[in-house]
Amino acid sequence: MRSTNGHYALTTAYIIGSDDQVTNRARDLAKLFEGRHGELTVAAAGSGVVYAAVSDRVQQDLTKAELIAFPITFVLLVLVFGGLVAALMPLLVGIVSIVGTLLVLPRVLRMAITYFGHRVSEPEIKLLLVVLFGLGGLATQMKDPTVYPNYTPAVQQAMLDETSAFVQNVAFGGDGRLATFLGAPYSYINGALASLYGVQASGTALQRTNLNPAQRAGLLTQASFLALTGSPAGSNPVRRGKAVYTKLLCHTLPPPPPNVPAPAPASAGGTTRQRFEAHDQNPCASGCHRSMDPIGFAFENFDGIGQYRTMDNGLPVDATGSITLDGTAQTFNDAVGLMALLAKSPEVRTCFAGEWSRYGLSRVDTPADAASLQATAAAFSSDAASLQNLMAAVATMRSFRYRSLSPGETP
Repeated sequence: MRSTNGHYALTTAYIIGSDDQVTNRARDLAKLFEGRHGELTVAAAGSGVVYAAVSDRVQQDLTKAELIAFPITFVLLVLVFGGLVAALMPLLVGIVSIVGTLLVLPRVLRMAITYFGHRVSEPEIKLLLVVLFGLGGLATQMKDPTVYPNYTPAVQQAMLDETSAFVQNVAFGGDGRLATFLGAPYSYINGALASLYGVQASGTALQRTNLNPAQRAGLLTQASFLALTGSPAGSNPVRRGKAVYTKLLCHTLPPPPPNVPAPAPASAGGTTRQRFEAHDQNPCASGCHRSMDPIGFAFENFDGIGQYRTMDNGLPVDATGSITLDGTAQTFNDAVGLMALLAKSPEVRTCFAGEWSRYGLSRVDTPADAASLQATAAAFSSDAASLQNLMAAVATMRSFRYRSLSPGETP
């Protein structure tokens, strides 16, 4: 484990997962350092901790970055001790284990906040979007080519690239605030998306482009979300309302009854909203749909692939609706109005923080995680709080730093 110049640094990298996952991710960690930071040799792996020796030229990088993310399914909390010989590694490992809890946590928080001021790679952002927003399903979301002939594979990929660029730039190049994620009147557009958004753009490179603030506001008015939650031949207020209800409010829905009839097709006449409102009168459909559809109607200005419209099936669009936030019923005129309400809601902030916490833990939460979830929610509770603050809170919450004993294990 001797480096080219004879110096070593001890790194303790905490990796979330089973022993097999830890071993695999340790291998990935070594590859990551080879590509970005120089030499790294894994010394031992097990029980969620990897001990490694790195050369001192790598130590300089670690001292600056202080924390490495790869690829956000886990977080590496890095402590560096330079100029030490390999023979001292077992002793240092023991010291770290004993004093880590007492001395490390304040520094870990500073390290996390410092690191998350830097950009994370595009693959990591795409993975995050797939997990949190379900955008992985867009690749298999088929549309009727007679209704949407412009919905090509190139447009589909551009939709995903747009959202990835938007999240990355807001999170790591902007203010990272929830109000920006849900309300920004701009996005990242290329030639494939220009006609869909009604803007001027050319080429394959994504460029920050101002959009009409009366039509677009953040993530949920982007084509990726709207195409994913649209129907093959039109909009779908149920799917769109459900996404808000479950992903931003963290509510759950019971399984639908088996005898719910489908809404009438466009050929029956009327707008999408009118047909779904008639469908909701069915006793077997009214329960859940009363929770979702009034939210989903906000997006009726967007067709099945996210193009803005004011007419639907020859009739004016009605995008007004209502939502209960923080125990109070509130109304809105359209998706932009709904986004403004969501961005100010403590209930949405708590849900968003909880989703990130569960994502960081790679599991559903249990009653034992209550204090940790309260801590991450508190870190994201103010309007000024950023995604970087939330990510740092997840990396330092107790449930992330400690695991429960396995059956038969003793403290």
